[in-house]
Amino acid sequence: MTTYTTAPISVYIHIPFCVSRCPYCDFNSVADGSAPQARYISALSAEAACIVRSERLNRPIASIYIGGGTPSLFSPKAVGRILDTIKASFSSLYAPSIEITIEVNPDSATLERLQGYMDVGVNRLSIGMQSFNNRILKTLGRPHTAQEALAVYDFGRKAGFRNIGIDLIFGVSGQTMKDWMSDVRQVIDLGPEHISLYGLTIEEGTAYARLYKDSRLVKLSEELEIEMYSAAVSRFKDAGWTHYEISNLSRPGFKSVHNSAYWHGGDYIGIGAGAHSYLSEPDWGRRRRPI
Repeated sequence: MTTYTTAPISVYIHIPFCVSRCPYCDFNSVADGSAPQARYISALSAEAACIVRSERLNRPIASIYIGGGTPSLFSPKAVGRILDTIKASFSSLYAPSIEITIEVNPDSATLERLQGYMDVGVNRLSIGMQSFNNRILKTLGRPHTAQEALAVYDFGRKAGFRNIGIDLIFGVSGQTMKDWMSDVRQVIDLGPEHISLYGLTIEEGTAYARLYKDSRLVKLSEELEIEMYSAAVSRFKDAGWTHYEISNLSRPGFKSVHNSAYWHGGDYIGIGAGAHSYLSEPDWGRRRRPI
């Protein structure tokens, strides 16, 4: 009989719904602001139970990451039901220092909503800010303003979150080094625990790819993108963040537990429309992905 590890495992929950689809996005997502929350959670519950049963999982959970899409379209009550589903499906205790993250967008995250997430057990926010420049946000097709981005960070602190991550995008058409360093300075002033820096890529099948093909979108030079990345990393390191992964920096003690599991080859279960899974046992291990 095969003996399976009892090491902690990570769980990813995919919420595929968005208010609108960003022109650069090639993720599994749909523009549906009135997401069928109850029906989707029922499907998540059934999938979680099936995976746990088929893989004979009985392991403590090290991290839960609710990503998207735009998970902050779901109410705190709905998110609480999702977390209850994970507890019930795994029939095991959370690891003592479990990290529970939810991705939020500034246009859908109110103070009341963030307080509600905290109340149901979420202890980490990942905010998709991308920029504090309204012109850049418009180019990215983001449905929020710089003022809303600043407000949601303040809401997170007022709600009681002591572990907040901010996403930024560089290499945007029309973005200058001055624009980018202004965003970097704004993040330093805010002082989040975690920072993710993503270079914009043009993916096949996206609106950006069509614009680029028709020469209506000018991509920044590779040299300028390298300069942007290097300058940002240098400034953040000087300001006290640790550069612990290519795109990620953190304050001491605030590395992303969940994403670190991916990078170090740890086991994780993905539940939802676009979620993937990896288990290192049995034999050579196995991966699951949506059909």
